[in-house]
Amino acid sequence: MQARPNQLASRLSRDLAPVYVVSGDEPLQRDEAVSAIRDAARQQGFDERIRLTAGTGFDWLELGQYNDTLSLFSDRRLIELTLPTGKPGDAGAKALVSYCERVNPDNLLVVISAKLDPTARRTRWYKALDAAGVTVQVWPIDAARLPEWLRERAGKYGLALSRDAAPLLAERVEGNLLAAEQEIKKLVLLHCPLDSPDNTPTPIDAEKIMEAVGASSRFNVFDAMEAAIDGNPARALRVLHGLREEGLEPVLLAWALGRELRSLSRMKSMLENGTRLEQVLADERIWDKRKRPVSDTLSRLSGFELRDALTRLAEADRLIKGAGRGNAWNALVQIALSITGIKILSASTYNGG
Repeated sequence: MQARPNQLASRLSRDLAPVYVVSGDEPLQRDEAVSAIRDAARQQGFDERIRLTAGTGFDWLELGQYNDTLSLFSDRRLIELTLPTGKPGDAGAKALVSYCERVNPDNLLVVISAKLDPTARRTRWYKALDAAGVTVQVWPIDAARLPEWLRERAGKYGLALSRDAAPLLAERVEGNLLAAEQEIKKLVLLHCPLDSPDNTPTPIDAEKIMEAVGASSRFNVFDAMEAAIDGNPARALRVLHGLREEGLEPVLLAWALGRELRSLSRMKSMLENGTRLEQVLADERIWDKRKRPVSDTLSRLSGFELRDALTRLAEADRLIKGAGRGNAWNALVQIALSITGIKILSASTYNGG
């Protein structure tokens, strides 16, 4: 029986199935689903926990032996079986089908797998597991749904993200839910009083997101991008110099530049095709406080200049990978400054310290 991740808690509160399959490549949701099953099993007396990993050389007879023997330490036993590749092979497929054909009521099997494609979900072993219990497929949260997911997640921690805050946080965590969870917990530590007299959510606006998320070295590159969009070359240089001194890998700066330039290039193309500025900013999900500097940047730079910056970024990427001669940091700094309106020097000037 299939279940969505958000349906799992209510199902577990009613009863436990003898078999669960949790699959997907999004680690936060997958791990939380497994933890929920584990907690429910513990409450039902499954006190012994066996962990198996079906990697190279795994003996699938071991699964059958656990199914056939009594636990030495508990009346009931939880068996967690990890399929790292999502492919059990012929021996594993037979073992899983056999397990489902003679389920032991004193055992609870949880199969934890990487993403299973449609072909895998049509196999006999998967259908046997689905028929014997509950299958949960975990999918990444797409960009359109991420701000709402962040609002709901923050609400569980007593935070109320504003209309501008949720899209900004979504932009900065880039779909990484583990990173999002860490940032939300950081906001709780920074802004939630320990002795709150009531359960009123703590409001979090875009400024607080900027302060908290920007404090992490992983996101300091956004300070440089904001200075560039603001058309402030002096501040951009100061931030970039600081990042270089702190040992920031140039690949992270290249990633941030690429993200900013691609967004600007898309917006510029839409404007050149006759789309109104307000619609362009809305389509690109530019939050209110950033609309003016982004609009100014679009006026400041031509479509040719943006495309040329992207071409130069590709050249800088080659330097980062050691496929060319020159200094990657110098190349990236020049590209960042071009966003402020300063003309980029030729690629031949990338050499140097």
